Amino acid sequence: MFAKINGTDLFFDVVGSGLSVREKSLEPKPVLFVHHGGPGGDHSHFRPWLDGLQDTAQIVYFDHRGTGRSGRADVSTYTLEQMADDIEALRLYLGIEAPVLLGASFGGMVALQYAIRHPDSLSKLILVDTAPSNDYHALSMKQVAKVASAEQMEMLKDLFAGTITPERYARWAEVVGPLYYRTVPPLAEREAVDARVIAGPEVAEHVLKNELPLYDVRAQLGAIHIPTLVATGRHDWVTPPSQSEEIVKGIPHADLHIFENSGHNPLVEETHEFLETISRFIRS
Repeated sequence: MFAKINGTDLFFDVVGSGLSVREKSLEPKPVLFVHHGGPGGDHSHFRPWLDGLQDTAQIVYFDHRGTGRSGRADVSTYTLEQMADDIEALRLYLGIEAPVLLGASFGGMVALQYAIRHPDSLSKLILVDTAPSNDYHALSMKQVAKVASAEQMEMLKDLFAGTITPERYARWAEVVGPLYYRTVPPLAEREAVDARVIAGPEVAEHVLKNELPLYDVRAQLGAIHIPTLVATGRHDWVTPPSQSEEIVKGIPHADLHIFENSGHNPLVEETHEFLETISRFIRS
């Protein structure tokens, strides 16, 4: 399905009904908007694992502009602010009063922008393995250098510089993928996940070169007054736990949950605990 908003076609998909069946009534569920990571990825990285929340909430997945099944746009519009405004436009298009928003990794950065730019539009905020500023990058590269091979480091540097070639990126799951996990899934599983992604390399290049170097919302975190859950993997080097701790210090009503046996993707590594933690927060 597509929403024609802000000059582009934003793809979205809905999992789960909007109403829970009670004995004598139908009761509305919360609506969970889900913003994927990247930049340049798409929502498929959440599935099928996050579909397990559909008894708790109606889930609205979407691909940010320029990626997945969403329309491509002028490269100058691939900004965190525009992506945040696209969420608001999608909310209005669907007629959702106050959804819960989950943003993971880069999606968490966009989610923070959204909560700051549209403070009255959300009921709750969930931030997974993300950071409040680009200061995370120097720390992450320092940490991964302790365990990465020369080939892995070269590919990581090319990615974050926005210069990785399609040919090298095709080997990402094989070469660099293991670094993102505490317990590494088999290569066939990692390749299957990546095969489902419809990437937007031009988005990644623009954001990594022009947007993330300037990214810093630390001074604005205090303006977020909705209940917020901040979650991270203990062994995440991409956006280390210290970044989640910094977010929690800045947001007045934020709680931290650390997944002790995960890297950058606790949804996959500790699926049951992840779903229970998110479900409990949404229901609270």
